[in-house]
Amino acid sequence: MEPPQLNQGDTVIPLADLVVKAAIISGPINSAIITWKFNQSWWLTLAAFVIGAVVCWFLARRIGPLVFPATQFDDIFVVKAGTSAIPLTLKAAFIGSSTALIFCNFLYAFILGGPSLFVSTGVIVTLISLIVGGLWGMLSALI
Repeated sequence: MEPPQLNQGDTVIPLADLVVKAAIISGPINSAIITWKFNQSWWLTLAAFVIGAVVCWFLARRIGPLVFPATQFDDIFVVKAGTSAIPLTLKAAFIGSSTALIFCNFLYAFILGGPSLFVSTGVIVTLISLIVGGLWGMLSALI
Protein backbone atom coordinates (compact mmCIF):
# COMPACT_ATOMS: atom_id res chain seq x y z
CA MET A 1 0.00 0.00 0.00
CA GLU A 2 1.34 3.40 -0.98
CA PRO A 3 1.56 6.17 1.60
CA PRO A 4 -0.97 8.97 1.14
CA GLN A 5 0.27 11.77 -1.05
CA LEU A 6 0.33 15.39 0.03
CA ASN A 7 -1.84 17.89 -1.76
CA GLN A 8 -1.22 21.57 -2.20
CA GLY A 9 -2.42 23.46 0.86
CA ASP A 10 -2.02 20.53 3.29
CA THR A 11 -0.56 21.42 6.66
CA VAL A 12 2.71 19.59 7.21
CA ILE A 13 5.05 19.22 10.16
CA PRO A 14 8.82 19.15 9.55
CA LEU A 15 9.97 16.49 11.99
CA ALA A 16 13.62 17.47 12.27
CA ASP A 17 12.50 20.97 13.26
CA LEU A 18 10.15 19.48 15.83
CA VAL A 19 13.15 17.76 17.43
CA VAL A 20 14.82 21.17 17.72
CA LYS A 21 11.74 22.90 19.12
CA ALA A 22 11.21 20.28 21.81
CA ALA A 23 14.87 20.51 22.82
CA ILE A 24 14.72 24.31 22.94
CA ILE A 25 11.73 24.15 25.27
CA SER A 26 12.95 21.36 27.53
CA GLY A 27 16.65 22.26 27.75
CA PRO A 28 16.41 25.76 29.21
CA ILE A 29 13.82 24.70 31.78
CA ASN A 30 15.99 21.78 32.87
CA SER A 31 19.14 23.91 32.98
CA ALA A 32 17.42 26.57 35.07
CA ILE A 33 16.08 24.00 37.55
CA ILE A 34 19.50 22.40 37.97
CA THR A 35 21.23 25.76 38.42
CA TRP A 36 18.61 26.95 40.90
CA LYS A 37 18.96 23.75 42.91
CA PHE A 38 22.74 24.21 42.93
CA ASN A 39 23.04 27.92 43.77
CA GLN A 40 19.67 29.76 44.17
CA SER A 41 20.97 32.76 42.24
CA TRP A 42 18.59 34.43 39.80
CA TRP A 43 21.40 35.69 37.57
CA LEU A 44 23.07 32.31 37.26
CA THR A 45 19.68 30.66 36.67
CA LEU A 46 18.88 33.12 33.89
CA ALA A 47 22.33 32.55 32.36
CA ALA A 48 21.82 28.77 32.55
CA PHE A 49 18.41 29.18 30.89
CA VAL A 50 19.96 30.99 27.91
CA ILE A 51 22.98 28.68 27.69
CA GLY A 52 20.71 25.64 27.92
CA ALA A 53 18.63 26.94 25.02
CA VAL A 54 21.67 27.58 22.83
CA VAL A 55 23.40 24.27 23.59
CA CYS A 56 20.22 22.22 23.17
CA TRP A 57 19.47 24.04 19.91
CA PHE A 58 22.94 23.19 18.62
CA LEU A 59 22.72 19.53 19.66
CA ALA A 60 19.20 19.05 18.33
CA ARG A 61 20.10 20.65 14.99
CA ARG A 62 22.64 17.87 14.57
CA ILE A 63 20.44 15.02 15.84
CA GLY A 64 17.20 15.91 14.01
CA PRO A 65 18.46 15.27 10.47
CA LEU A 66 20.10 12.03 11.59
CA VAL A 67 16.82 10.64 12.92
CA PHE A 68 14.62 12.01 10.12
CA PRO A 69 16.87 12.05 7.04
CA ALA A 70 15.78 13.57 3.76
CA THR A 71 15.83 11.45 0.64
CA GLN A 72 17.46 14.12 -1.50
CA PHE A 73 19.50 17.23 -0.95
CA ASP A 74 17.38 20.26 0.06
CA ASP A 75 14.39 18.06 0.96
CA ILE A 76 12.99 17.72 4.46
CA PHE A 77 11.12 14.88 6.17
CA VAL A 78 7.54 16.02 6.78
CA VAL A 79 4.31 14.44 7.92
CA LYS A 80 0.78 15.62 7.21
CA ALA A 81 -0.77 17.19 10.32
CA GLY A 82 -3.58 15.28 11.98
CA THR A 83 -4.17 12.32 14.21
CA SER A 84 -2.25 10.01 11.89
CA ALA A 85 0.89 12.09 12.51
CA ILE A 86 0.89 11.56 16.28
CA PRO A 87 3.32 8.59 16.35
CA LEU A 88 5.95 10.46 14.34
CA THR A 89 5.48 13.78 16.13
CA LEU A 90 5.72 12.05 19.51
CA LYS A 91 8.91 10.33 18.37
CA ALA A 92 10.39 13.64 17.23
CA ALA A 93 9.38 15.51 20.37
CA PHE A 94 10.65 12.78 22.69
CA ILE A 95 13.97 12.70 20.85
CA GLY A 96 14.30 16.46 21.27
CA SER A 97 13.37 16.45 24.94
CA SER A 98 15.63 13.43 25.53
CA THR A 99 18.50 15.35 23.96
CA ALA A 100 17.89 18.10 26.49
CA LEU A 101 17.60 15.55 29.29
CA ILE A 102 20.89 13.92 28.40
CA PHE A 103 22.68 17.25 28.15
CA CYS A 104 21.17 18.79 31.26
CA ASN A 105 21.04 15.94 33.71
CA PHE A 106 23.76 13.61 32.60
CA LEU A 107 26.33 16.24 31.66
CA TYR A 108 25.48 19.62 33.15
CA ALA A 109 24.25 18.48 36.57
CA PHE A 110 27.01 15.92 36.96
CA ILE A 111 29.75 18.41 36.05
CA LEU A 112 28.24 21.26 38.09
CA GLY A 113 27.45 19.45 41.32
CA GLY A 114 28.64 15.91 41.04
CA PRO A 115 26.63 12.80 41.82
CA SER A 116 24.57 14.46 44.57
CA LEU A 117 23.15 17.14 42.23
CA PHE A 118 22.71 14.55 39.51
CA VAL A 119 20.61 12.36 41.81
CA SER A 120 18.64 15.18 43.44
CA THR A 121 17.54 16.76 40.15
CA GLY A 122 17.23 13.58 38.10
CA VAL A 123 13.57 12.87 38.78
CA ILE A 124 12.26 16.40 38.19
CA VAL A 125 14.34 16.93 35.05
CA THR A 126 13.21 13.59 33.65
CA LEU A 127 9.56 14.39 34.38
CA ILE A 128 9.81 17.80 32.74
CA SER A 129 11.45 16.31 29.66
CA LEU A 130 8.74 13.64 29.37
CA ILE A 131 5.94 16.17 29.86
CA VAL A 132 7.38 18.59 27.32
CA GLY A 133 7.98 15.79 24.82
CA GLY A 134 4.49 14.36 25.22
CA LEU A 135 2.65 17.66 25.13
CA TRP A 136 4.69 19.11 22.28
CA GLY A 137 4.36 15.93 20.23
CA MET A 138 0.59 15.69 20.70
CA LEU A 139 -0.19 19.35 20.25
CA SER A 140 1.98 19.83 17.17
CA ALA A 141 0.10 17.06 15.38
CA LEU A 142 -3.35 18.25 16.36
CA ILE A 143 -3.10 22.03 16.15
